[in-house]
Amino acid sequence: MTSERESDRELLMRAAIKLFAAFGYDGTSLQQIADTAGFDLATVEEIAGHKRDLYLAVVRRLFEQERAAREAVMTQFSTETPEKTVESLHRLLDDYTEYTLSNPERTQLWVHRSLLDAADLAELEEQFIQPILQMVLEGVQPALEKGYMDPEVDLELGLWTVIWMVQGITTQATVMGHIPGPPDAWLLERFKRHLHLLIDRLFRLPGTS
Repeated sequence: MTSERESDRELLMRAAIKLFAAFGYDGTSLQQIADTAGFDLATVEEIAGHKRDLYLAVVRRLFEQERAAREAVMTQFSTETPEKTVESLHRLLDDYTEYTLSNPERTQLWVHRSLLDAADLAELEEQFIQPILQMVLEGVQPALEKGYMDPEVDLELGLWTVIWMVQGITTQATVMGHIPGPPDAWLLERFKRHLHLLIDRLFRLPGTS
């Protein structure tokens, strides 16, 4: 692929990410993507294929980026001691919160998906979300086995609780009675402290009661 064609494809990807995040798969036409990127429809189909192909490319890019971000944090995750476990969990929570805030398109795309957007595209969750979740679960599991966490806690649901909370607080919506939009720096730090305390208590982490 020539550099010019790569540049054209990147323009298409950016336009597709913007529109799919804003309007969902079902609410976005290939013509809209072409118009936003500044191409005619024939050129779009030549470069990227049909709308389905472009949507799958967008989903793959967004979740490969997220997987790389989670891997970077999990490589530093330590359950060597109770103290390092708590520190690692807090770092994981903070990184996920900051990443989600900095990459709203991924969350917006999946909000549409939760409302049955692109319902004919099956198994996207299994292909893109579950591997990331499994990687985190496997990294945290040793802390549970060493007794650093309450064994009665459902670890997977605990992680999903974090996901729901973080996505709710960082999306473009009214937050805690504030004007619509992402949280400001003060509210973000307040939320992080709240999330730390919630997980400390939920998992009954050592030294945090």
